Amino acid sequence: MDYLISSLRRLSIHGWPTLKSLPEQLQHLRGLEFIEIYDFDGIVDVPDQWFRKLISLEYFVLKYKSSPH
Repeated sequence: MDYLISSLRRLSIHGWPTLKSLPEQLQHLRGLEFIEIYDFDGIVDVPDQWFRKLISLEYFVLKYKSSPH
């Protein structure tokens, strides 16, 4: 299982409206190249020090949930 997690390159999270912070475990996925998180109401905290640990990260996107009008 550790090998599978350490070899993870792409992570997409969609439709988690109550997400307020990123899971702490993300900072340990050093092979992660691509993160996208869509359809949430608002992330309050993205720790800067995590990005220094994600040495392979090339693409990071947060897209807030569109509120209906």
